[in-house]
Amino acid sequence: MKKKNPSHSSESMRTDGKRFNFLSGAGKKLDVMLQKVNDLMDLMRDSKPYRLDYKDIDKGYQAHGVGDIDEFASSYVFGWSMKYGYLNDKPIKQAAYEEVRDYLWKKKERGEIL
Repeated sequence: MKKKNPSHSSESMRTDGKRFNFLSGAGKKLDVMLQKVNDLMDLMRDSKPYRLDYKDIDKGYQAHGVGDIDEFASSYVFGWSMKYGYLNDKPIKQAAYEEVRDYLWKKKERGEIL
């Protein structure tokens, strides 16, 4: 049986965001593409073709997602994409997933959420 290192608690470590993914493909091609999407989203923050409701994200996370940010972000964006007509738009779903995920991880790192 392995000893757990208390400084590496699974609850306190930020994940890499690759456990859930709306884009097909793997390896270096996916990483390069995701970085390009991230770079574009950073450049076009104000001109995104979608808007996220952060109050709704906070409310949903507190009600349904406490403890697993990546899973909550994936589920939230899937439902959000169905509601707002982005179900077949994988790049928008991926960008929204990363945005929700980053938003919640920053709140967790600041101690604002569990």
